[in-house]
Amino acid sequence: MTAPRVDEVRYDLSALDAAERVVIINDLEESDISHQVEDGVLTIGRCDEAAVDQIIEEAEEWGEQQREFRQQADTVLAGGASPDQMRCGGFDVEYCGNSPASELVLRRLGGLVIVWTSYNLQLVLCDSCGEKAFKDFQKQTAIKGWFSPISFTNPVVMSANFRNRKRHRQALGVGDVDG
Repeated sequence: MTAPRVDEVRYDLSALDAAERVVIINDLEESDISHQVEDGVLTIGRCDEAAVDQIIEEAEEWGEQQREFRQQADTVLAGGASPDQMRCGGFDVEYCGNSPASELVLRRLGGLVIVWTSYNLQLVLCDSCGEKAFKDFQKQTAIKGWFSPISFTNPVVMSANFRNRKRHRQALGVGDVDG
């Protein structure tokens, strides 16, 4: 590797996760910033230094958030997290982040006369997002679940959803599902 020219700045990205490096490179390309990456070292023009500093800082923050999500997911999958340690992933929003949160499993059926669809949801949700998901799945199943050859399973699916929502609320310490 040659010494940097006076008008160049180099960043050693080798300590970053591969995903963070990809985010940085994509952001540089989207911003039309001329760059070169060789052996984990990013070289840019000095005139772009402030913009690249910002891009790298945002990528590092994103990477830290992703590691926290991964750690939380691993804890949840191992069954070792209490609802107070978990954060809501959101149902109708990208990321809610509220706590306490607990895993909720719901199913939805949809009939198309001779065929049917079945959709399963398994997310870590807070009470508010859990209620939204529960109502949406129950409504969709109640409306669309009767028009298929397996419509006789519709009440079973809706009952299982109700039971799972009740367990979800109990895990959150909120109590029973209202009517």
